[in-house]
Amino acid sequence: MSITPGRYPGIIATKRYTTLKGLNVIFLQLFFYFAPIMSTYRQILYQLVFATKYREHTIRDAHCEELYKYIWGVIDNNKCKLYRINGVGDHIHIACDLHPSIALAGLIKDIKLSSSEWMKKQDHFNLFKG
Repeated sequence: MSITPGRYPGIIATKRYTTLKGLNVIFLQLFFYFAPIMSTYRQILYQLVFATKYREHTIRDAHCEELYKYIWGVIDNNKCKLYRINGVGDHIHIACDLHPSIALAGLIKDIKLSSSEWMKKQDHFNLFKG
C-alpha cells in the first residue's frame, strides 16, 4: 500500500527506511489542524423594569400584548434573546439575554425611545405622556 502526501488529509510527508534486518519501515509525518473552537460560554440574564411616568396606569390590559410584541421586535433587532415579558398598568418586566456585542445601556435606550414613540402614535395609549 502506497501512502502519498496529499491523498490522505493530515499527511505531509512520508519517508521510507530500510532497517539493518531488511525491514521496510515507513515514517509518516502527520499534521492535524484543529480549527480553534470557542470554548467560552456566557449566559447573563437581565431583568429590566420600566415604569411609566409618575407610575400612572397608562398601559391597558386590552392592548398590552401589542406593546409586548413591539418591544420583543426591538430586542430581537438588537440580536438579543427575550425570555419573558409581562407587566401591569404602570410598569413592565423584561427578562432577556444580551448579545456580547450589545451594551446594556444601548439596549435600554433603544427600548425606551422606540416604545415611547410607538405608544404616543397609537390611539390605544392616549393617557401615556412619556
